[in-house]
Amino acid sequence: MAMQSFRYTATDSSGKGVNGTIHAKDAAEAMSNLSLRGFQNVRLGADQVTANYIRTGKAKDEDRMYLYAQAASLIRAGINPFQAFGTLAGRVTNKWLQQACTAIANEAKEGIGVSRVMEKYVDLFPHNDVAMVRAGEMGGFLPESLEYLAQHYTESTSFKRRFWFFRLFGWQLYLTFVLMVLIPNAFWAGFHAGTVQGFFRSYLEQVIWPVGPIGILLAVLYYLGQWILKQPQNTRLRHSLILKMPMGIGARARMESIRAFLWTLRNLFSGGVGPSASWALASASSPNAEVAIQLAQAGGNMTSETPASVAFVNSGLFPSEYAPMIKTAEQTGDMVATLDRMVNLANEGFEAGKQRVAIGLASLGCILTLIGTGVLAIWLVKGYYGRVFDEVEKYVQE
Repeated sequence: MAMQSFRYTATDSSGKGVNGTIHAKDAAEAMSNLSLRGFQNVRLGADQVTANYIRTGKAKDEDRMYLYAQAASLIRAGINPFQAFGTLAGRVTNKWLQQACTAIANEAKEGIGVSRVMEKYVDLFPHNDVAMVRAGEMGGFLPESLEYLAQHYTESTSFKRRFWFFRLFGWQLYLTFVLMVLIPNAFWAGFHAGTVQGFFRSYLEQVIWPVGPIGILLAVLYYLGQWILKQPQNTRLRHSLILKMPMGIGARARMESIRAFLWTLRNLFSGGVGPSASWALASASSPNAEVAIQLAQAGGNMTSETPASVAFVNSGLFPSEYAPMIKTAEQTGDMVATLDRMVNLANEGFEAGKQRVAIGLASLGCILTLIGTGVLAIWLVKGYYGRVFDEVEKYVQE
């Protein structure tokens, strides 16, 4: 697997048109890197040129959570990244993270940034991890950015665990439904055979064909679809589908990305980073790739004279009250404090989204149980009373 390459056209700081090719994991990262160069009016196009990067196994959210939490503590205590990640290479349990930590420590010893090494390990560090760490390096808040990522993966672990239970419940409901559907045919087969063995023989025959193979095929297709969507090149597609999910799941994902964007933007502004570079880095720090790209595109034409409120409106992602708040902050010069308030609002929205998801999943589970139970009851009753006279007559004739 290789990184994507993007051909770009843009305008440099002098107003001169430029073009070229840039390598990145996705369009959001490409836009971010080009904006950091001071380019404006950026337009991207996919290219077929490829660039190699380091492929590894996967790491779980819990693994990244422990890594970032320990790294934040060590660096906050005054230990430099070289020593911090060198120490963590011997403490993390995931062998691929051990390899990455060793590489980060070796490169940091030569003065290369942590994020520059992280971006090579596409299977371990998502785009938002790299961008958040890079923002922390540029804005002088690296320990805080690592702590933010640790909290992000704590919440992600809890959310995925809830989904795991819901998925397990779904499979159990599906299996119960399928196996119960076979009962009427098996019952009448046993009735005509006059033995319990006839019931079980018919039931087993139905499991062997066609129910068993069809069930296995559906399971294979389900997990194959999951595997395809989880490939790096399909990240944007997967994330765009997540944004469209009901029961508050899509709204939660959107608010999670907005919160990360605002938090990063606030800290970059506080650290004295310019508006264009701050917007680009904050955009890429959004966990949802679709949101990150929309934010990057909204701020792609920003200059030092462009009000941030214009980009907020152009993105179409923020609640209507956010743009007036930013306009007021631009007039008063109180941008950092305003972004603090917006981060608090986003936190409240995110917490409300978590509650909506929990209630939505519980409600969906109840609805599926009621519908499944009702359909199954109708099927069983119909399978008995709808056939009883015909089957008895057939039995008499035999």
